[in-house]
Order: sequence, then C-alpha cells, then structure tokens
Amino acid sequence: MTIKSQTFYAYTAVALLLAALLTAPTVAFPSQETAVKYLKQGRDLQEAGQFQSAVEAYKKAIALDPELAPAYFNLGVAYLQMDLPALALPQFKSMIELDADLAEAYAYLGICYLAEGNTQKATTELEHALRLKPDLDIARHPLAKIYEKAGRKAEAEALRKGGGVPTDARQFYVRGLDLLRVGHSKEALVPLQRAVELDPDFIDAYRLLADINLKLKRPNAALEAFERLAALKVEEPLVYRNLGALYWDLKRYRECAAALQTAQKLAPDNPEVYETLSHAYIRSEQYEAARETLTTLLHLRPEDTSALQRMAGVLFMLKRADEGIAFLRQVTRLKPQDADAFKSLGYQLLSLGRNEEGIATLQEGLRINPTDQDLKGTLENALRRVSNTPELARLLEEVRRNPRDTNALARLGNAYSTLGRHEEAIKVFSELTRLMPNDERVFLKLGFAYSEIQRTEEAIKAYQTVVRLKPDDAAGQLNLGMAYYDLRRYEEAIAPFKEVIKRKSDTPTIQMYLGIAYLELNRFQEAVETLQGALRIKPNQPEARFRLGLAYLKLGNLKGAEEQQRALAQLDASLAQKLASLMPQGQR
Repeated sequence: MTIKSQTFYAYTAVALLLAALLTAPTVAFPSQETAVKYLKQGRDLQEAGQFQSAVEAYKKAIALDPELAPAYFNLGVAYLQMDLPALALPQFKSMIELDADLAEAYAYLGICYLAEGNTQKATTELEHALRLKPDLDIARHPLAKIYEKAGRKAEAEALRKGGGVPTDARQFYVRGLDLLRVGHSKEALVPLQRAVELDPDFIDAYRLLADINLKLKRPNAALEAFERLAALKVEEPLVYRNLGALYWDLKRYRECAAALQTAQKLAPDNPEVYETLSHAYIRSEQYEAARETLTTLLHLRPEDTSALQRMAGVLFMLKRADEGIAFLRQVTRLKPQDADAFKSLGYQLLSLGRNEEGIATLQEGLRINPTDQDLKGTLENALRRVSNTPELARLLEEVRRNPRDTNALARLGNAYSTLGRHEEAIKVFSELTRLMPNDERVFLKLGFAYSEIQRTEEAIKAYQTVVRLKPDDAAGQLNLGMAYYDLRRYEEAIAPFKEVIKRKSDTPTIQMYLGIAYLELNRFQEAVETLQGALRIKPNQPEARFRLGLAYLKLGNLKGAEEQQRALAQLDASLAQKLASLMPQGQR
C-alpha cells in the first residue's frame, strides 16, 4: 500500500516495563488536510504531556482518514506513555498493515508483547525490527534482555556491542510463519520472499508463498512459487494440480496437461486428476491422450455421465463416430429422464444421416420435456426433410402391409404429429392404444396430439391413463397438470404439479405455475412460499415476480410487493407498471 507523506510520526521517550522508548526522527506522509490538522494537534498535546487529549486527536485523524499510517503509530505511542500496552498493540499492527517496512513499528509491537508476557512473539517482532534497522536501540536493548534471560548470553552481549540479529533464511521463514499465524498474510510475503532469495531450495517457504499468493488472488506470483516447487521435484499431487489450474486460467493448456500428468503419476487412483487432465488434453487438441485418460477415468467411475459425454466428443473428433454414438446411448440409459441426453444423441445421429434413429431419439427427448422449443424445432426440421423423401411413403407402405406393426405405427404417428397433421396422428395413436393398452408412452403421445388441437378434455383422459400406468412418469404428470391449468381447473392441477416437483426439484417454471394455481384459489401464503421457491432457482422470471407481488398485496405485505415491483423494473417494465398500478396510491 502506498504510504502517505507530508506529515510526521511523533516518537517520544517513554519508560515502559522492560524498555525505554527513545526519541526517533520525523517521517513525512501525505494526508487529507483535516486529518493532518488532528495529527499535528495530537503531536503537540503529546509533547505537552496531555496524553489522553492526544489520544482523542489521533482517533479523530483516523476516523477522517483510515489509511493515515502515522496516526496509528502515534496513537500506539500515546497509549504506551499511559502504560496501556494492550491498547497500544492493535495500533502498531494497523500501522504495519499500512507500512510493512517501518522498523520502529515492529519494535514497539515487540515491546507490547513483552509487556503481556509473550516472550516468543516479542522476540520475533524485535528481531524483525533489527533486520530492518540494525542500529535501532529501542529494539536492541529489550531483545538483549530477552536473550540474556533465555541463557543466550553471547548473543545478548553481541547486541549490546552493536551486533545484529541472525539473517539466515530460516529466520525469515519463521518471521513469515509468525505473521501468517496472526492473520497478516500480505505482510508475511516480505520475509518469505527474503527466505527463498537466501535459500533458493527452501521448499517450505515456497509452499507458503504459493498458498498465500493463491489466497490473495495473485496468480502470477503463485505460479512462480508453484513452478519452483515443481522444479524442486516436490512429490505432492496438490502442487501439480494447483500448477495445472493456474496454467488453465492463463490458457496455457499444454503446460496444464504436463503438470496434471505429474499429478496423475503421483495419485494414480484419484479420479479428479484424470477428469481435469482430460479437459486439458481436449483444450490442447491432444485427443488421443484425452481418450486414454477418459478410459482410465471411466474405469474408476463407470457411470460418470459427464465423462461419457466427453468421451463421445473426443471420439467424434477422432472420426470414430460409431463408438461416440455408443457412449451417448450409454448416457441415455443412465439418465432416462434427461431430455438433454436424448437431444445430444439425436443431433449426432442426424448429423451422420441416420435420420430415422435421430428422429426417434429426439421424439423421446420431447416426450420427457415437451416445453423444449429448440428440440421441437430441430425435430420439425428433421421431419420436414423426411417428408420430402420416400421415407414417409415407406412408413405408410409398412403400415398398409402390416397394420399391427406397432413400431411402424409409432413412427408414422410421430411423423404426423411433428408435421402438424394432428388428426391423422390421433387416429394412428388411438389404434396403438388398442394394440398396446399398457404402454404409457403411446397414451402420452395421444395426449400430445389432442392438446395440439385444443381437445383438452380428451388429452386429460390420455394423461390420466399415463399416470395410472406409471405414476412416476414426470412427463405424464406435467402434461396432466398443464391441461388442468389451461382449463382453469387449478385445484386438480395442484397434485400433478407437486408430483413433478417432488421427483425433479429443479423445476422453476412448474413451481411458478403451482404458485399461480394457489393464487387463483386464494391460498395466498402457499402461493408466496411456492413462488419464492421458483425464484430461488431462477431469479429472472418476470411472471413469477409479478404473481409474487400480487400475493404479497393480497396478504397486505406492501413492502414485499414493492420489492418485487423494483425487481420487475429491471426485467419487464410493463409488468412492473401493472403491479405498481395495483398498489395503494401512496405506495406507488
């Protein structure tokens, strides 16, 4: 931190327990005019022996300019003059945070510790003061007494004759360690850096430098320390993982991979290392190495769907598409209710020209998540391409030849639905329900077709059959709830909505609809709790915020309504204005 100039420290001779505080030279710093005024006033009062008044003046200076380093120093001296070392101690600590190079501050801090009976800390601070300023008598004399009492008579005598304290790397390391233990991470960097300058192979010091710089968000300094540890061949996996992470942030992916390779050799059974290493190989376009790494990771974690998807991507890059498809199929088996898994597989199948498989896969994804507009658009485009080819005619011919071929009927019904020929789709799916009365998927597709042409009552019957056949079918419960909701049958919509949320908690849109249903039924407190839950998952839902504001108004909670109105102003100005218009006139 930049130290201020154009003002001064007041050092005054003070008798205190084991040491004399001797007069020191003036030091100049910049400051705000008013704070400087109080600093000068405190100095004058201090020199006049009015210590309590000086304390008050210094406190005012600090209040006006919290970075005015001399004010902390002089305040500490004033407290020492009043024989109050416990109050002086934090002032010198604050001073050191602002100016880590002022030897006198460490000396007085050491004297404060000595007054408390903490000889170990006193020794550390006094020694550091003398390293910064070897001829500083206010540190030399008390430290000599400490050495003498500890039986270190030769060192005590050397100090009295003008000798200095040891300056080897270990001493600087200990100094840094002590500062770190009392929470002075930034200040600890100075002695630790000095330690490694004196001993370039000082592993413990480099460890501390690396950790402190990471915590202080100084990536370049942390990188330098971790690189030195790697050069010293430290056999600690975490060192190389951290080194890899720093290279990653700098987009130095090949070096990241090299560091993580070392971590992997040191920890061959740690799946996290393989996971990160696979990312590094992919970013550095080392696809074969990525494939080998992912093979090992999947041996350790065979059901890691993220790794399976990454392996599929690598195999596609290696022109091994069939193997990639196999891994994506494995993901759909492990996550049978994940629409995105089917979407990824469907896209890849379509890109390979395997239209029929791709369409069937995307249709399964749409069954799971009927609200996915991107998936729906892709599917429609795929089916348009199919409809302009002999494939649709082939499907019709298959059904004509064998009217009980359920696979052909299902594909034909899907094609009609996606092309918007819903009446024809209903006929096909109705026939399928007769042939497959226990297959909930057929009834779900029949419900979709009815919903598309607003035959909602018939859609409800189809969805009711779905949940009767398979109560945990999230898509069936969701579509049943939405059908009730569309007909304003809010009481009936609540149960299926709750079933969906119970099975899949991360459903902010469904929670919003449930909250609106409660609101429409005048169950305002339940509406508030449900809409709050929806907004915790997805805060930027304008409709949910508007409805929550309405619920607060119904409960008489104007403050809550105002908060939603303010949030809405950033999301949807028209809804914000609408909510404001519903508030009492004085609250708008």
